[in-house]
Amino acid sequence: MTTTVCDLVAQRELRLRLVAGSAEQGREVRSVHTTDLQQPGRYVLPGELVLTNGLWHGEIPTDAWISELAQAGAAALGFGLGTPHEAIPADVADACEQRSMPLVEIPEDLSFVAISDAVAAAHAEDERSVLRQHLERSRTMMRGLSDGQGVAFLLDVLREATGLDAALVAPSGHVLAATARAPSPEQALRAATTARQRRLPSELEPGLTAFGSTGRASPVAPVLVVWAAPFDIDDEARIVINQVTDHVELESGWRRSERQSLLGIAQEFVDLLRAGDLPARGFAARARAVGLDPERPIATIAFGHDIGEVAAALEAVGGPFALAPQADSVIALAQPSGGDVLQPAASAIAEMGGQPTLGGGSAGVGAPEVARSLSEALAALTLARDRPLGHRVVDHRDLGSHALLLGLLDPEVLSGFREQVLGPVERWDLDHGTELLQTLRAFLMNGGRYRATAASLHIHHNTLRYRLQRVELLSGRHLDEFADRLDMQIALFVPGSRLPQSG
Repeated sequence: MTTTVCDLVAQRELRLRLVAGSAEQGREVRSVHTTDLQQPGRYVLPGELVLTNGLWHGEIPTDAWISELAQAGAAALGFGLGTPHEAIPADVADACEQRSMPLVEIPEDLSFVAISDAVAAAHAEDERSVLRQHLERSRTMMRGLSDGQGVAFLLDVLREATGLDAALVAPSGHVLAATARAPSPEQALRAATTARQRRLPSELEPGLTAFGSTGRASPVAPVLVVWAAPFDIDDEARIVINQVTDHVELESGWRRSERQSLLGIAQEFVDLLRAGDLPARGFAARARAVGLDPERPIATIAFGHDIGEVAAALEAVGGPFALAPQADSVIALAQPSGGDVLQPAASAIAEMGGQPTLGGGSAGVGAPEVARSLSEALAALTLARDRPLGHRVVDHRDLGSHALLLGLLDPEVLSGFREQVLGPVERWDLDHGTELLQTLRAFLMNGGRYRATAASLHIHHNTLRYRLQRVELLSGRHLDEFADRLDMQIALFVPGSRLPQSG
């Protein structure tokens, strides 16, 4: 909404009369400027209503004076009657008509201050009207989010208000929602990368711009992609964009807060599953408490990543999930919408710039099956951490049957076994900064082959033999004895191990 010359003429209390330039009476009046200078152009700003008593008339050519106003971008000329002019001179009216300059006659008893006040009041009302529009739009967005319509609803509000097509892209590069036009996978991934580098707003390519919230956006908040170049987005559209990005950040914060509030329940759920002390009714109640359906298969994934990164990856996969942070990992109980979760989650982490390190258990229904899945996932993560970068995604099918057997034993028994077999070796590494455990893992993974192990560790084979002799001395076990070697192998795969990890 704007104040125009026509609007001012329409105000009866002002008693203004349009004399010339009626074709341009729709011009916006931004402010008022009073002058009788002979060369007014240098002081006139675009959009100003220029008020004059005509003292300059007769001193310089009328056409030159009106031309200066037109070149300066004046919205209109208001000519005051009285001294020295009882009527508007005909050449003033002619010059305004020729220059398409609206000319308004001001009665003698109407002060210029009254006109300035009227323009200021109209602008104040305009600003209040704009503010009301912004507030109502914010309320609409809040109501939509509160009603569970999700971030896609925000894009509809944006398109209705600005006519711009837009999309929301997750930190993984997956498109969460879009209007009529969605970005390509390459464009979406570029937007996510730009957001992680905190280079927003940014024109990704001609006609495609990425925006983040006006505050310090979370690195796991979605990024808004708009189909327009920055210079094609006017101030009003930019305000709407800012409202949308701030509400996207708000929705993302709500989700993080909700997950945070459920961490204690999810951790208790995981502890009870590991202890094997969860009846069917208790399992169902706790599954529902963390947002999962106890009647559907639940898959367990163990991540060696920050909880925020894990949440962003699983949001990209889709489907409900609950997170339980552990000492050196994050356990996720998930019911992915597409069935599989391990590889899609790993891909999402890689697309966010991370090195995927995770282990997956088989999906199952009920406490015993989910507990087995948890044991598999933890064992798989232990194995994943021993692998080279780029190969640290381990599925339960890669484990063999030992994970199932370990899942049936009491966690305290397993912990005691691990301590008895490898505790002294672990403490030696911690006290001396050595890598005996890493060396032992590599040796066992290479089937006890010395040369292959030395090559994989980039050490001399004599150094390898010295390290393994130290392991035997500390553990009291001999690597050439099948039973002792098997003990060490099993101890390394005990779920929940806090032994140092390679890499």
